[in-house]
Amino acid sequence: MNNKKLSILSLNEMIYDPEYPARTENIEIYGKLFPQFGHNITWVIPGNTNEILKRRIRDVDIYVVPSVPYTVSKSFLKKGFNIITR
Repeated sequence: MNNKKLSILSLNEMIYDPEYPARTENIEIYGKLFPQFGHNITWVIPGNTNEILKRRIRDVDIYVVPSVPYTVSKSFLKKGFNIITR
């Protein structure tokens, strides 16, 4: 049997809180179970910061990125940015 490992990128929309970085079930599944089987997990979470911060919970890298408010626009680039950041 071929043991292929997954690389999972999780984009979360809840604002980062150091006391409660993610829902309990997310931490259990993505922070504990998947890494136990050798899978690579990375989370990207918006936060109240002006710079990108790197944190680590168990075997998971967490990148806290500046939270950007959603703006209505007809510009293709702004629409794309809003889709990515929201």
